[in-house]
Amino acid sequence: WKFKPENFFEYSFSENHEGICLDFGMGTIEGCLGCIEYEAAEILLQKLHPHVERIFQSTQPLSYLRYNLCCGMVFQKKPDGTRKIPISVSIGTANSGDLETSLFSIESNIGIERDGQTVWCAEEERIKRKQERINRNQENLVLMQKHKEDPVLQKLLKSLHQAVNDSENEFIYLYEIYDALLTKFGRKKMPQVLGLSEEDHCNQFVKLTNNKAYSQGRHRGQSPIDKIESAPQSELNQAREIARTFIMSYLKYLDKILN
Repeated sequence: WKFKPENFFEYSFSENHEGICLDFGMGTIEGCLGCIEYEAAEILLQKLHPHVERIFQSTQPLSYLRYNLCCGMVFQKKPDGTRKIPISVSIGTANSGDLETSLFSIESNIGIERDGQTVWCAEEERIKRKQERINRNQENLVLMQKHKEDPVLQKLLKSLHQAVNDSENEFIYLYEIYDALLTKFGRKKMPQVLGLSEEDHCNQFVKLTNNKAYSQGRHRGQSPIDKIESAPQSELNQAREIARTFIMSYLKYLDKILN
């Protein structure tokens, strides 16, 4: 498989599924199917592709990036080392629209010195933060895969996926995440069960997504068309971050009750 953006996962890793080791690299995913007939390889590829798509969907809450996953293809490696494509296989293209950038980045190389020693450097800080994200993403991805069959989690990931893809209706889909958790736990129990702040998370999220003046909002039809405007980037980022917190808090809840 090929995918964009090439740094969607930020790091390389391997996943085992159906007895096959899949190597996720920068923009490519490869696995060796062994010495089997092409027909069997095609069937195996069909089994592998949904797993690959789930990994993209599971990672999306962490990156909030749009992605494009191209069709999976089977190559036959010949004794001389060259590759042959017996048939082009088109299996489930996943297109997540135009690409976006991450919410946070550090581009400067400015350093701060004290008594002749560097106490902070943007380059070092960038490397440190990247490694922290990689570690956190790896832990979260393991949890996502562990609980992938949970129907509520599937609903949360689907809503976030739609929010990323359909920016004009982003708040509508993000609110579906909150709504699904309310249905699961009830309005009073949800913050306590998930360890959330009712004021900083729940109330603030409802305030952002229900703003009648925002074109991405749930109640935009209640305002005159000349009074509707796009939500500020800062508030879009805030709503996205709270929605991500909802999903990760639910993941931790699942892990806690099942351990």
